[in-house]
Amino acid sequence: MPAFHAAAAGFITDPAGHVLLAKPTYRRHWAFPGGYVEENEYPHEACAREVREELGLAVEVGDLLVVDWAPPAGQRPRALIHFTFDCGTIDPRNFDLPAHELEDAALFSPAWACRRDDCGLRGSR
Repeated sequence: MPAFHAAAAGFITDPAGHVLLAKPTYRRHWAFPGGYVEENEYPHEACAREVREELGLAVEVGDLLVVDWAPPAGQRPRALIHFTFDCGTIDPRNFDLPAHELEDAALFSPAWACRRDDCGLRGSR
């Protein structure tokens, strides 16, 4: 059993520079679309798979923007290493909300997204 979990997410914007955040049905907080890296999967592959599963979008996973780490907490008994990739710009009319994955997804101003204390690792502690 690994000593940590790995997760990957996509940083996606619209042409106006708004940031796409998702609210999964299984979490209280908004976050970049993404999820856990599966066994024998690279983080960039997990990012593409999760964005496709959550939003129905086929994105080109670009540069690695952030690597973060969180210690074990709450329902997560192992540490988490989290990779965030640039997934480019999308047309906001071209994504779906699969009912089993997401409660909501929306585009927010960068200022609003940065103020959110519940949209990332630091907010989930």
